[in-house]
Parts: sequence; structure tokens; C-alpha cells
Amino acid sequence: RAKKAAMPMDSVGLNEGDEDAAASAKPAARPWYDFGCELMSLDLGEEDEAALSVQARDALALARAKKAAMPMDSVGLNEGDEDAAASAKPAARPWYDFGCELMSLDLGEEDEAALSVQARDALALARAKKAAM
Repeated sequence: RAKKAAMPMDSVGLNEGDEDAAASAKPAARPWYDFGCELMSLDLGEEDEAALSVQARDALALARAKKAAMPMDSVGLNEGDEDAAASAKPAARPWYDFGCELMSLDLGEEDEAALSVQARDALALARAKKAAM
């Protein structure tokens, strides 16, 4: 009898295929969804969205899909939705905070180009939020 191969762990520390546990994970265990909610709260235009990385656009799509799947009377009431992300304390917005830190450095084009995709997305989020204020 063959042994079952060990399944790799996903980003939230759950075995693959354990959708029930993933769905009930605490908001802190869903960084991409939270990032998507932060992006959604900005009402970015098509041009701003197009400038985001593939990962950021995927996070945004995830947040939109989850919101669309919610019953209308529960929108805005579930933990982790875009309204909660928009009104969250700064400590609960790690992507925005990271982007603000990067903005404070006044990086040049060359330095920004050397940043990771995630860092550039955080910087774009902070700039878009600042522009919207």
C-alpha cells in the first residue's frame, strides 16, 4: 500500500484542500484579501489598477469576488471587508503603512525599480490614498 505524500503547506499554514479552515481563518491570516480590501476602498481608476502588479490585481479581484458573493444585508458587517479595512486603525493596515514608510524615504526612480513587486504595490497604494485625500 502506497503512503500518501505529504501535502505542502499553503500561505496560511493550512493543508491544501482544507477550504473550511481557510474560510474561517482570522483576518490576520489573509494578507492578500486584506490588501485587496485596502485597494478596493480607494476606488482606483482603470489606469491605476493597470499599473498594479499581477498579485495586487489578483488581491483586488479576490476582494471584489468575496464582496459579490456576500448576501446584500451582510455587506459591511463581516470582518475583513473593505469598509472595515478603510476604517481600520493604522496598525491593521500593513500594506498602507509599509507604503507610507517607503514614501517617506523619497526614493529615486532607480531605487524604486529595485524594490520588490510587493513593495512597489504598497508604495502605489499609499500614493493613491494620499492623492484621494
